[in-house]
Amino acid sequence: MSVIKSKHRWTVEELIFIRESYKAHGRKTVIALFAERFGVSLTVPQFKCVVTNYGLQQRTRRGGFQKGNVPPHKGRKGISFPGSVATQFSCGNTARCLPLGAEKVRTHTAGQSYVLVKVGQPNKWALKHRLIWEEANGRKVPEGYRVLFADGNTRNFAPENLILVSPEQVAIMTAKELHFRNGGLTRIGATLAALAIKKSEITKNKTMSKEEVSHA
Repeated sequence: MSVIKSKHRWTVEELIFIRESYKAHGRKTVIALFAERFGVSLTVPQFKCVVTNYGLQQRTRRGGFQKGNVPPHKGRKGISFPGSVATQFSCGNTARCLPLGAEKVRTHTAGQSYVLVKVGQPNKWALKHRLIWEEANGRKVPEGYRVLFADGNTRNFAPENLILVSPEQVAIMTAKELHFRNGGLTRIGATLAALAIKKSEITKNKTMSKEEVSHA
């Protein structure tokens, strides 16, 4: 028996089966009947998700299997409904359907795409590369800081390819074009940006010290 995928496309037949079965049975029983009928296993969160998103909430139930309340199309394999292909429902189209740990891709207006990981219900996501950096370094990304892909490949999640940079570093690296396809060069660029910031701070402190002395 297969496990239902996060991007499972719900058919009309499956949805009707769940709706009608849920009128007479509890959640666990419906999940078992669904597995027996369609050969795929639903988790409890997936069941709750499809019931909520497609309005299949349980109505009044007397308990037990009611006489005459046979799940629709019992024993009939491969049945199709008029227009069923055009009216298939996709759980993958609704982010709330996905379980914790599920991934999706978000594309920015600049054209870059990043992988997001679902970290909380019902719809809480985090950037995958930030999570990997935090796990590798044992601490949270400081507020305002960014994690860059050293080689520019947003699918290269190797910890050594992830660089923590401050907003000031990002600004300098962008202005001086210090982003490269070579990860080593980008790291050098980040270091040069950090040194430029430090030099600016030292110069500023010296200037302030001279001003304080002149006014003394």
